[in-house]
Amino acid sequence: MKRVTVFSVAAIVIALWGSAWAGSYEGRRILWVESYHEGFAWSDGVARGVAKILDGSGAQLKVVRMDTKRNSSPDHARKAAQDAMQVAREFDPEVVMASEDNAQRYFVVPFLKGGDIPVVASGINWDASEYGYPAPNVTGMVEVNLLGEARSVLRKFARGDRTGFVAADTESERKNLEIYNARDFKGSLDGFLVSRFAEFGAAFEEVQARSDMLIMGGNGGIEGWDDAAAREFLLGHTRVPTGSFDDYLAPYVIFTFAKDPEEQGEWMAAAALRVLDGESPAAIPMVENRRVRLIVNLKLARAAGIVLPVSILKTATIIGRDEN
Repeated sequence: MKRVTVFSVAAIVIALWGSAWAGSYEGRRILWVESYHEGFAWSDGVARGVAKILDGSGAQLKVVRMDTKRNSSPDHARKAAQDAMQVAREFDPEVVMASEDNAQRYFVVPFLKGGDIPVVASGINWDASEYGYPAPNVTGMVEVNLLGEARSVLRKFARGDRTGFVAADTESERKNLEIYNARDFKGSLDGFLVSRFAEFGAAFEEVQARSDMLIMGGNGGIEGWDDAAAREFLLGHTRVPTGSFDDYLAPYVIFTFAKDPEEQGEWMAAAALRVLDGESPAAIPMVENRRVRLIVNLKLARAAGIVLPVSILKTATIIGRDEN
């Protein structure tokens, strides 16, 4: 079943990164097709970024959530995309925003690419060329993990170079594993993708036993995920330096090289307003995310016997500092 939320927003927008749009967008129509669901941390962050730009603009924003994180079957995604297209026909948007890969694969490419409706995408993992982007009516922000920087930090605290990977068994994480191996590890990254929380502990232990450092991917989509049990398990079993790329994973790893979901939402909404101002998507270059914030879980570091230098403690966001 489609889930649609309508936000009514009102007056002038101050644009992103120092640019400004004059005038009001009162009554202008923007449709946002979002791959996941409200309450998923990354999606909520993108939504905050969208709101930061569109609140006060006067534009009418309608949101369709495809819910493909909790319902990962292709059949569900295709049906959700068809529902989104029906909403588009009824709403008649002047520009469409589409976030994450499933919205591109199942909605934009089959229904909108090459057509008359301008599209601004975000959260496209690693490489937009598989969707034929950029296209005359499509531009967007590609989402990348700063893997080289992460490996450089993790290696300082590791015994060797062997790297493991544990994540949910989802489309996004399968793609991440494939790209990590192709770009940086030459096929040597030891990956384990998990469908159910009951499998997580054993998978973590198995990969860790063969690794000198470990990257944890997203846990969204792991059936029965138990936050408290996961934290307790990792506190007692983390023995190598661990890292992630999303701030919601910071409680589970020692180092988080956090991408900023708000950056994706801000850029996407700002580009949508540029389209409403008359710019063609083809004239707006595609970009990659740039923001990163280092988060250190001091409690996990201590439990793993890792002593952190003052240089990191001074520059990072520290969590778990006051816990015993």
